[in-house]
Amino acid sequence: MPDSHASAPPGRAPGLPILRVAGVDKTFHASNGPVEALHDINVTIEKGELVCVLGASGCGKSTLLRIIAGFEQATRGSVSVHGIDVDRPGPDRGMVFQDYALFPWLTVRENIEFGPRHRGVPSKAIAQTTGRFLAMVGLATSADRYPHQLSGGMKQRVAIARVLANDAEIVLMDEPFGALDALIRGKLQEDLIEIWQRTKLTIIFVTHSVEEAVLLADQIIVMTAGPGRVDCQINVDLPRPRDVSSPEFNALRRDVTRKLTSHIARSPVGDQPIYRGMDRAALDAAYNNSAAVADSNQWLDQWRSRSDAVRGMPGARLDVAYGPKERTRLDYFSAAPPGAPLFVFLHGGYWQRNSKDMFSFVAEGPRMHGIDVAVVGYTLAPAARLSEIVGEISQALSFLDSNASVFGFDRGAMCVGGWSAGGHLAAMSCGHPGVRGALAISGIFDLEPIALTYINDQLRLDSDEIATLSPARLLRQGMAPLALAVGSDELAELKRQSASFKDIADTLELPVTLQVLPDHHHFSILDELARADGALTRELLRLVARDSQDGRGPP
Repeated sequence: MPDSHASAPPGRAPGLPILRVAGVDKTFHASNGPVEALHDINVTIEKGELVCVLGASGCGKSTLLRIIAGFEQATRGSVSVHGIDVDRPGPDRGMVFQDYALFPWLTVRENIEFGPRHRGVPSKAIAQTTGRFLAMVGLATSADRYPHQLSGGMKQRVAIARVLANDAEIVLMDEPFGALDALIRGKLQEDLIEIWQRTKLTIIFVTHSVEEAVLLADQIIVMTAGPGRVDCQINVDLPRPRDVSSPEFNALRRDVTRKLTSHIARSPVGDQPIYRGMDRAALDAAYNNSAAVADSNQWLDQWRSRSDAVRGMPGARLDVAYGPKERTRLDYFSAAPPGAPLFVFLHGGYWQRNSKDMFSFVAEGPRMHGIDVAVVGYTLAPAARLSEIVGEISQALSFLDSNASVFGFDRGAMCVGGWSAGGHLAAMSCGHPGVRGALAISGIFDLEPIALTYINDQLRLDSDEIATLSPARLLRQGMAPLALAVGSDELAELKRQSASFKDIADTLELPVTLQVLPDHHHFSILDELARADGALTRELLRLVARDSQDGRGPP
């Protein structure tokens, strides 16, 4: 229900809106039952509007934005752009995240060029577009720098320019300035208004700051939690540029604050949703695989026993050092004659427990088909940050690649795989020059929810690590083929992680496949790799065969 502050913003022609959200509900299925995150959301946004979505943490702001982006599907209702239903991500909608989500191996210029180049835009047009938006965001002199050489404000400018260069009509911004200090945030707010006025784009901006909403918006959508609802829509008719010290600005700010805090005061304390409609306890349970499988300890004991037998076999090369630290060791199990393909396995345990020694049993299936297997260990959190763990895996792969003749495998046929956290590490390895294919089993591909759970007590993820170490945010052309697998009886969040990753890869037309293995939970699924006739062993054989057919040799 619109507020009485003003009529529609001036200059907006009547007619078909650019965006309509009609009757949208969103329900997530957590381990303790369904959780309704959004209820009956109805929003209409005209072309060229700058709209702020305002609400307390857990009210579903980000979930609504992800549904508009096409990253999530509504349980009920619809989202349409120019009257066409949204059912997937598309270049007409660009997303700017708080954590930048830049490709760390690309320069500023290359990050901005990525979208147009992927869409086949001619090189001359790409250069012109990139130059224009580099100038617009004030980064022309920083075009050849890498993200790690930029400040937080500069990184966010790159993220905005990348969306603009991709010809998005609607720019979706999820608290993009929330992690920046006040001075930088104020400058970026000014820059955003200038860019919006020059481009006439439609911008939907999520924030929890009342002042930011009043400063930026044509329209403020106030949301409440439990489940997320639209309480009111406030048209802002203050002239631009806006003076935050003016009586009119402060009167509106007080009015919006009253509307917002009245609902916060009525909300229950301690059980607010923090991710996809789940509170902390529900989210912890959604990623607690050991608790979800009643006999998980028996599975681990069985793996240790089977692995002891494999490690005792003649010819096994154990605890080969690939780095200087205590856990930077690998075990190597040869299949037979020299020249075999190599499968490198990375163990799970949420990056903070288990060891390579208890996963030697996975070598049984591949070795029956003439594939060598290396099982890699790595330093665990909190002794190492996740960025260091990823670096150790890269070091192990480079060590194996450069010592192929010593171990006796085919240097042009090295595939990597992993389970659980190891699935994450396998996906992160798809860009390694020595890797020809990857198998990620029950993996984690977006670290955002992990950072909100008990897992992060030891892992200590920060926003940069979430952005640069989440495989789902790093998908790109030229990556090695990646096969995903997850059990039908696994936790819903684990299945969603794989399905969401596959959906994003499909949008980018990347070589990613997904199979859901029936009647398998988080632990039993590894039997499909340890058995010679297992589904995952067959998937590995397909990766090796594909590599051979593609004729991919050593770099």
